[in-house]
Amino acid sequence: MEPCHNNLRVDATETPVENLRGTYELAREGFETAVERYADTYAEGDEAGT
Repeated sequence: MEPCHNNLRVDATETPVENLRGTYELAREGFETAVERYADTYAEGDEAGT
């Protein structure tokens, strides 16, 4: 059996677009969480006079 070099897809699932949407949603949620944590930390630094 020879490997198929014409198929450049990395994701060989049945629903790659749906999987990509799920991955994007997780990344977006993680980004929002990081921004919230940064904002909280930054606000605490302002209150301390730094």
